[in-house]
Amino acid sequence: ATCLLIALQPPDLPEAKLARILPSLLDVQLPLPLSECQYAFTRQGATRLAHAVRHPDLRQRIEALAQAGCNPARIVPPALAAWSQALAEIPPATDAEPRALFLCGAAQTLLVTGRGAALERQTVFKTDPAEFPKRLRLACGGLPDGLVCILAGPAHASAAEGLRAALGSDAARLTTARAPEFLLARSVAADAARAGGGSDAN
Repeated sequence: ATCLLIALQPPDLPEAKLARILPSLLDVQLPLPLSECQYAFTRQGATRLAHAVRHPDLRQRIEALAQAGCNPARIVPPALAAWSQALAEIPPATDAEPRALFLCGAAQTLLVTGRGAALERQTVFKTDPAEFPKRLRLACGGLPDGLVCILAGPAHASAAEGLRAALGSDAARLTTARAPEFLLARSVAADAARAGGGSDAN
């Protein structure tokens, strides 16, 4: 809920120049000053995904982890990690297939949407069966043809209930991730393994 995800469409420039201008492009899009945030960029084809979090929110998360006995080398925003894992487990049928991933926690749900492999946006809302169809329509600008909804997280059954009741069986294809309660755990472990450190996936 504290992390902002912004898709940037930078000009076609050499990587060194791009690295210098990306913060300025992000600054224009952010609803708060860039100087108040920690941020990182991820490449997605020609698009750059920017993840930004306010310094106090990041500090609060690190303090909470320290109290739990953790000393993180890095903190991974869940939207991109979960989206990547869902792509691996349930590959899109086409490059333009509209997709929505619901990562449903007991209190709040992360909804990540995009087309094909491309992640476009995220939103976080209170886990409530009545909210799922409303938030899906808002995130997708309606219900696009061929929409695939992937359900995961400990409250995934609540999402299925809310979506089936409101949308019926024809508006979207609902599918549940493998071992849905553990999609995020698999996502973060896979992301950490790609980072290359021997103990990163611990």
